[in-house]
Amino acid sequence: MDKIGRGAVQLICCSPIIARRAIPVLPDAQQEFYAMTSIHQRGFIKYLGSLRGRGHLIVQGHDQAPDAIAYQIDGFQDRACRSAAGQIEGDSTALAQAFKAGGALLTLEGGLQLDVVLSDPGGGPTAEVRVNGAFPL
Repeated sequence: MDKIGRGAVQLICCSPIIARRAIPVLPDAQQEFYAMTSIHQRGFIKYLGSLRGRGHLIVQGHDQAPDAIAYQIDGFQDRACRSAAGQIEGDSTALAQAFKAGGALLTLEGGLQLDVVLSDPGGGPTAEVRVNGAFPL
């Protein structure tokens, strides 16, 4: 590697994300260590697990949907923030009601209830969901 002079700045990585960061030129041994440790300053997203099964959707102001709702919801943690999202499949009328209401309770197989917000099912039997509040994993 060429020595540019004390205090000079040189890009040592061709990745477009990392290339925006200028890394100071250090002696060769220090340069390698600096590049390896300075790139990874962001946290990692941790996969918490998945909930899968059949449950029921309860929309405020409506009766519990008569047919079971199949669900798969994945949970993640990014630093101290937890999030969960997934997909549900079931009666298209119940999904449309839940979307119009701005949310619903999804009762899982074990009786636990999750507060969910649905994407527009567009008249179909499936919808994307986002969990509000606590995720049990």
